[in-house]
Amino acid sequence: MPKRIVILKILVPLFGMLIPLVGAELFLRLSANSEITWTPQKQLLLIKEAEHRYPPSAPLFNEFCQERPSLQHKNYPILGCPMREYAYPLVKAAGSYRIIGLGDSFAWGWGVFDNRRIFFKLLECWLQLKNPTRPIELINASQPAATAAYYQRFMRNHGYSLNPDMVMVSFNLNDAYVKHASITINNHTTIKLMQKQKQGFWTRHSRLVRFFCERIVRTRVRREFIANIHDAYFLGSEKAQRWRRAQANLLDIAAGCRQRGIALKVIVFPLLVDLDRRYPFTREVDEIVRFCRQNWIECINLLPTFLGKKSELLWTLPNNAHPNEVANRLAAETIFNFLSQTDLVPQS
Repeated sequence: MPKRIVILKILVPLFGMLIPLVGAELFLRLSANSEITWTPQKQLLLIKEAEHRYPPSAPLFNEFCQERPSLQHKNYPILGCPMREYAYPLVKAAGSYRIIGLGDSFAWGWGVFDNRRIFFKLLECWLQLKNPTRPIELINASQPAATAAYYQRFMRNHGYSLNPDMVMVSFNLNDAYVKHASITINNHTTIKLMQKQKQGFWTRHSRLVRFFCERIVRTRVRREFIANIHDAYFLGSEKAQRWRRAQANLLDIAAGCRQRGIALKVIVFPLLVDLDRRYPFTREVDEIVRFCRQNWIECINLLPTFLGKKSELLWTLPNNAHPNEVANRLAAETIFNFLSQTDLVPQS
């Protein structure tokens, strides 16, 4: 066989592989340069799409008590500790109904700059509208990155002395002493994680190679986070008994509420990922519900509310899975409908 034909047989397949790779490299370089970054306007469009897909189920749920001032994204020193709340009096007014809301950054409203649109404050607004003759206070004592230990500590140090009629604990899967992390990471965090690894010539100079490396890093972070949640609830080693510690905290609150005649509701707030696919934390949610039922604690499971919906439309940012205004409203609707079965919310 002539030498020229042998060379052609080698070069033609080689170029056939190189051309798509070069094309992909050029495409990624051009798209990276022209990529539109996130803007508040872009996020508003996503929220608008979410509102269109998941509208309020009743006219009441369009309200959010706009006459009250909006507290921005910070804490205020009230009731003996910093909270993102209004200045409620320590002594409950006669005839009023007082609720204490506890939770982590989901309930605090991370990324939702208008506190009136956080699900606890939506509930307060709607309950007051349905009970115009009875003052209703829902004090949101949530804190970012809180664990179940904070809920127990707050009730012991402050909560019971506020004389509440009801305590609501918004329990996120992270609250069982899971290492504070997110299943989603932004580009800056991805780059930092990549920099910790040894980077060769191609990683530094090829956008295509970096693209695949970024996907590998994101997949690894996602798997580690999911595994960390699973370990907190279902591993038998002493190191992994985080859920048992959280159970002890909840049982202490339940006992304190029973002794004082205070109603207790545990709200199971799921992580908002893969809601329209195979949800990775169904077992954990079922375990929390089982624990509540076994210990005669009323439980409001929000997972059915969110299943089937597009996760990204419920996030505060494209890379931040905290619940946005629409997710908060959906949660508040479910809790309100649950409370409608009690005398607190009269049937219309």
